[in-house]
Amino acid sequence: MSEAKVYMTEAVNADSVLKLYEAVAKELAGKVAVKVHSGEVGN
Repeated sequence: MSEAKVYMTEAVNADSVLKLYEAVAKELAGKVAVKVHSGEVGN
């Protein structure tokens, strides 16, 4: 099994989300999962 690719940004805003989407949109094939975490306390 290949290792997962992780894309991360510390900025939670529309521009950073679009940049992340553009970074991975070219590679979405097979089994894909997206996890969004906003950094709330306790997680």
